[in-house]
Amino acid sequence: MSSYIYGLHAVKKMLQFSEKDCQQLHCASSNNQRLQQVISLARQKGIDVVTESREALGKLANSDKHQGCVLRVSPSHQQAVSLQEILQNMTPKTLLLVLDGVQDPHNLGACLRSADAAGVDAV
Repeated sequence: MSSYIYGLHAVKKMLQFSEKDCQQLHCASSNNQRLQQVISLARQKGIDVVTESREALGKLANSDKHQGCVLRVSPSHQQAVSLQEILQNMTPKTLLLVLDGVQDPHNLGACLRSADAAGVDAV
């Protein structure tokens, strides 16, 4: 069974940092410069690019918020790690981000981007 990641920023980051888990990029036909950059990056990494209708992308993503791109990734990439496993494998340099009461998806996105930039090991 395949897993999918969608949205320009999420797909771009996945292509940049976890290309081995990327299997196929599904994208809408568009002249959008940001989407074209993602398509170009996928091709540079040797990832197959398939043009789909926006409706087909919505079905893959289970959302209409795909921004014209949906990336199929290996199922192993989506495996969650339990808090217990994280705590057992901690070192003095492990950096965790603990969030409570975040309700706005934009705030969560900002926290995750900041965590990525800061080198957080787990959220």
